[in-house]
Amino acid sequence: MPDSHRRRARDLNVSPNGKLALVPDTLGRIFLIDTTSMLVIRLWKGYRDAQCGWMTHNDGLYMVFYSARRGLVEVWRARHGPRVLCLPLGAHAKLKLCTCLPQGPDDVVKCVFVWEQSSGESAVYQVELDANSITTEVQYKSRAKGEHESYIVHQLIDGIEKCLTKPSLTATVLDQMKSLKTIEGVESVVETLHEQKMGALHASFHRDTLTILLEVARQGREWGETQANFADLLFLFNLEWKLRLAQGFVDLEQEVTTKPFSPALFDDEDEVFTRMTKWRSIYGFQATAKQPTPLNCLQFIDCFAAPWADAVNPELELSLAHILHKTQRKDLAFDECVAQLYAVFKSPILRPPRSPSTHASFVSFLFAPLHGAVFSVQHVQAIHRRLLLDQDTEQYTHLFLEWYFALTEDEVLGMTSTNASSCLQRWLQPWLQSCSFPHSIDETSFTLPALSTNLCVIFDQCRSTPLLLHAFVLCHHVAHGLTHHANAVQDSTLGQVSAVGAGLRWRVLQQCLSQCLYFTCLLKVPGKLHVNAIESLDELMKFVAIVHLNTPKDSTDAPVIPYDIEDAWIAAWTASTKSHAVMSILSSFHQLDHPDSLSAFRTLMLCTAWNNDRSRMSFLALALQELDHLDGDDALKQAILVLMWDSYIRAQIKSILDYWIQVSTGKRSNKALDPIIAREFLVLVHQLLDVLSDTIKRPVLEVSKSRTMLSQHDHDGNCVATTVFNSDDPLDVGQLLTPVVWTGTPNDVLNMYRTHWPSSPIHSSLMKQLAHPTSTPTQASVDTHRQVVSVLIAFTSYSETIVPLPSLFDVSSLCKVPSFNEDAGTPSTAHGEARFQFTMALLRYDIAMGMAVAASLHLPLDQIKQDHAVWLYQAGKDALAEEVLDKVLIDPAVVTRMGRVARSRLALILSRMQSRSEYAVLMSQLPADSCAWIRSSEAPLGPGTQIRATRPWVCHVVVARVDPHVALLDTAPSLAATNALLHQCVQWMPPASSEHKKSLAMIAVVQLLLSQLKSSDGVVPTSRRKE
Repeated sequence: MPDSHRRRARDLNVSPNGKLALVPDTLGRIFLIDTTSMLVIRLWKGYRDAQCGWMTHNDGLYMVFYSARRGLVEVWRARHGPRVLCLPLGAHAKLKLCTCLPQGPDDVVKCVFVWEQSSGESAVYQVELDANSITTEVQYKSRAKGEHESYIVHQLIDGIEKCLTKPSLTATVLDQMKSLKTIEGVESVVETLHEQKMGALHASFHRDTLTILLEVARQGREWGETQANFADLLFLFNLEWKLRLAQGFVDLEQEVTTKPFSPALFDDEDEVFTRMTKWRSIYGFQATAKQPTPLNCLQFIDCFAAPWADAVNPELELSLAHILHKTQRKDLAFDECVAQLYAVFKSPILRPPRSPSTHASFVSFLFAPLHGAVFSVQHVQAIHRRLLLDQDTEQYTHLFLEWYFALTEDEVLGMTSTNASSCLQRWLQPWLQSCSFPHSIDETSFTLPALSTNLCVIFDQCRSTPLLLHAFVLCHHVAHGLTHHANAVQDSTLGQVSAVGAGLRWRVLQQCLSQCLYFTCLLKVPGKLHVNAIESLDELMKFVAIVHLNTPKDSTDAPVIPYDIEDAWIAAWTASTKSHAVMSILSSFHQLDHPDSLSAFRTLMLCTAWNNDRSRMSFLALALQELDHLDGDDALKQAILVLMWDSYIRAQIKSILDYWIQVSTGKRSNKALDPIIAREFLVLVHQLLDVLSDTIKRPVLEVSKSRTMLSQHDHDGNCVATTVFNSDDPLDVGQLLTPVVWTGTPNDVLNMYRTHWPSSPIHSSLMKQLAHPTSTPTQASVDTHRQVVSVLIAFTSYSETIVPLPSLFDVSSLCKVPSFNEDAGTPSTAHGEARFQFTMALLRYDIAMGMAVAASLHLPLDQIKQDHAVWLYQAGKDALAEEVLDKVLIDPAVVTRMGRVARSRLALILSRMQSRSEYAVLMSQLPADSCAWIRSSEAPLGPGTQIRATRPWVCHVVVARVDPHVALLDTAPSLAATNALLHQCVQWMPPASSEHKKSLAMIAVVQLLLSQLKSSDGVVPTSRRKE
């Protein structure tokens, strides 16, 4: 302490234990000195003339100050505690503090002060703490403890982050964690430890950290006396569950790092390895070639789901708290606690995959030890049991299959051995041993063992995977293991349990996989076919149809490669550059050679090809040609046509129909239409509807063989297999899973599947659909759609003929579902008149198309021909008119109209001659009464409505009363053609009628004109008048 005039220590008061000392000085300061280090650890100011003392209370040491100028007696907690008591005595009070040391070891140190009163008497008072003092001290301790805990937590968080770059600090950080006291601090550290970036830390550090934190959270708790908070119990459970997961990760990681054990030292020649090597040379399909990324401990923990994710009701929370509390009291094992919680909530062990890559890494990590020594298999199974992965049997098996089928082909070829050192064989043992084997029945029949759930999942997966090599090796292991275990059970039961057919299912499946490889290679569709796809027949027949359509017709000399069970076909197929794949398949599997089915599938494949590129109408045309192969079965052809319409054509017709509805009614369409492609498409659709109409009209006299076969066997149930198998029955591998009695021997069943699998195409979904259509098309509906298509063809061919479609048809009843079941009904009078006028307009552009539309619309053809012939006469096309009227019985009204046309022509000629001066002499020689009648509108053969000259070639001087159509359409009437027309009319008119007489009079005028013009070498004035 400094010793000067202004600063001088006034007193020295040592604590009862001698470790601390209080020193007041002349400047009003009080120093708290640590006597061991002789350092000032605390300082107070403003205490002039201070007196100091000591006291104890409840094992706590307190400092007592008195300042005369302040008039206060203060009590402070040593060393860094707060002021817990303040007694006001008044300024300049005369008193003396005294520290009374204890007399015995159990006595406390007391502090008293002697207070001199104004009367001169003195009183002694003991300084004692009150209730407020104790409360203040408790608050201080709590706050100090929290500050200390917070300081430690921050130190730990910083230390953990430093461990990312300096792994050598992990031991120090782990030691610091032991100084934590509260659950809140543990929660903060756990939250930091499970950040994503902390995944780089080693898994053992996570495990050790969780172990220490769990011990810290549990310490100082009397689990047997008090009931803990539910939140604390839940946190402790999650902490211990994460510790279990971290330990599992470390254990699996240690198993992975085990040096792989090579089984090749004990293997002799492996036939399966040799065969699979041959398969691999021609079938190199690998589903996943990408290696999974390494998995860290936090990602592994995140793959597991908590028993509950949502809030629970109070009653359930109470029961859960009871279970968790029993676990903390050690009355319930943690494994049983976890099992009970997952059972109560029925929650999955694993959460849904957050990303495919993380899930692939997780699966690869779970089963990676299976690449090592066979002794690690049991350790891995035990780890999986501790992690409850085997609780959901199906999910657990699927995880194993995901890992297995993600292996490379080299890794699978290394697993073909089934000896005692095979990891795969050892892994399958628990699943094989859980199968139940049947009792012996007799020598002529047997039943197959009931598979465990795991093996059922494996069986289904091997049927549905295109990884044929993987599936074959796995089936080989299961078949070998089942046979070996069944023989052991049979020997142990003295023959009461039968081992016959133990591995039959798997040998049959191996045989089917071999056939699947044959189909895949010959059809050149790697990765597209598997056992289930072949059994469904549709996929197989589609590929057969595609290859058949692409096979050149001149390839009949191509070699045929038959299938054999020993895979001898592989060498022939490899050596042959070109082989007839379809003939090879059909000759090897005769049940597939079904002409109707092949034709149906070829038709559908051609339609699919056209649908992918609708501009190539040749595909649709070829599809229609394929239907010619179904002449013997109109019902099947009808069903295929309806299917083509439903699946491919109806939507396109609907689109074209909507386009022309908008265009014909004057609306603007947002679509574009190529008339050339549309017309080609509509013509093919019209042909399709013609064929469909023919199949409806023809009576079905007999049902084809294929349809009869299908009707007998399409309602298949559980097939009881026998050695005498009906080839018409469907056969699939799934029948091996049904509990039935098989007659014969296992080799008989193998031969049955060899010769009758896959089944006939009549059992395919397509042929079943065609054999049992949902509805039958009606003739009226088909005819209505034919009419619509014929009209649409006319629209696309001649846009000048477009009329509003609603005036021709009831468009609301077209292209509906189901197809061709609409009630067409009888067209209204307005529709009939509009159709007639449309047909007449179309005939003026294309007679053949117009007559086809008329026939389609069921219009009277004779009337159509006669009306069109009249129009042709009006246009001066007499030769075409005569062709139209050939073999047509002409109505008298039409003869009258033809006479009017002839009179109108003659009237135009006479009017033109009269306006020319050079014909004045000739006109004077004609009969005046006949010429006057011809140019008048008197009956009979009245020319019709008077029109004015609207064309430059009509005389502007005389307004003739002529047929308006003749005046507009026939610009140069011919006298010779008019003479011929009049002679035809005279032949068809009644002899005594006035029309007959007038026609004869017009013939006389025409002949006179012809004779006079020939004699004078004149010509009829038919040239147009120049403007």
